[in-house]
This record gives sequence, structure tokens and C-alpha cells, in this order.
Amino acid sequence: MQVEPRSFPDYAASLKVAFEEEIGGETFFAAMAEVFAGAFDGVPSEALALMARMEAETIRLLEPVVDRAGIAVTDRNVLRAEGRAEGFERAAAGWPEIVRSMDEDYGAYVEEFEWAFGQAPLEDRARLQFLVDHEVAIVGFARAWRAGDPDCLAPLHRYLTRAALA
Repeated sequence: MQVEPRSFPDYAASLKVAFEEEIGGETFFAAMAEVFAGAFDGVPSEALALMARMEAETIRLLEPVVDRAGIAVTDRNVLRAEGRAEGFERAAAGWPEIVRSMDEDYGAYVEEFEWAFGQAPLEDRARLQFLVDHEVAIVGFARAWRAGDPDCLAPLHRYLTRAALA
């Protein structure tokens, strides 16, 4: 069953959820990278480690937006612990299922982030675009890996290069 985008009552609610999921997402992907170390010629662990870095960069870029919006964020240590536990749990599904989900289900997150982008104050949209783009890069990686593209990591590297310059 394909994941459907969630609805939010307002921009602040969508931004809070997205930001907190980025915090948990960093340790989610890092935990899975540990599990898949060396599997499938090392691509999963490298991709997942890159995704963890992408989450960290997205957090850095969104921090001022969250601050300007006056959003109270759940304790980061709690979010990180939850993300790590969820990562180990998700890894049990196996790499082919994880990458299938990234390809087929993460589009729902793209839609949610595009909605938040459209609601954001103009001054925050450049930073919110990184939220959208990081998810697009993950989907791009998944599609490329499933198609057997040897350069499947390229979307992840491109995002990190762009984010580092922002």
C-alpha cells in the first residue's frame, strides 16, 4: 500500500513535524547504515550515511526558519533516540524493501514539504526548498539504485554539495 501525504492544520504544524522528523531521521538513517555495512557492495551503508548527513544539513538550514516561526521543538535527545530505534527496526525489513519504500512512498513526504513551502513566508522559502529537495534526492537515489544505475549516489552528493554552499 502506497503512503499518502498527511494533512496539517497549518504551516506551523507542518514545519514542526518536518523539522522533528529530520532530527529523528538523522539517527534513523545512521542506524540503518550500521546494519547494512558491507551489504550489496557497500552501497546501502554509503547511501544511508549520506542520507543521515542530508538530514543534518536540512536541520541546519531549517533551524532559523523554525526559530522565526516560534516553534517549540520536542527534546532533541528523545527524537534522536526514537529515530535510532526506528532505524534498527526498519532495517529488519531488508534493503530491497527499504529502497522500494523510498522510491514508492517518499513521494508523500515531497508533497507534504511542497505544501509547507507554499505556505511559508517568502523570506523562508529558499530554506524550505532544501526540505523539498532533500526528499527528491532520496527518491532519485532509490529509483536509480532499483534501475541498476552505477551512479545512483549522485542525487545525494548533489544535494549535499548544494546544501553546504547555502
